[in-house]
Amino acid sequence: MYTKALKFPLIRNQEYSSGSIINHMVVDVENMSKIFGQLSQIIQMPVIMIIGLYVLYKTVGMAFIGGVLALVLLGLVIMWFTKILYQ
Repeated sequence: MYTKALKFPLIRNQEYSSGSIINHMVVDVENMSKIFGQLSQIIQMPVIMIIGLYVLYKTVGMAFIGGVLALVLLGLVIMWFTKILYQ
């Protein structure tokens, strides 16, 4: 990747140096690795929640609805606190 960036003709674009181009590429690669690293967590979370709710239903029957309501309520509270923190 670095040799390709160093071979990039800088005559076309005098605004960016080869170091700047390499820095942008490194940041892009790092961001992509973070996205793919979190992809498994994004996929696992709904599956874990569904399995947990199923086990709760099998254990306590229809009373699991209280657990679902608590889950939704806490999710809304967390979203509300997050909006307050980022204002």
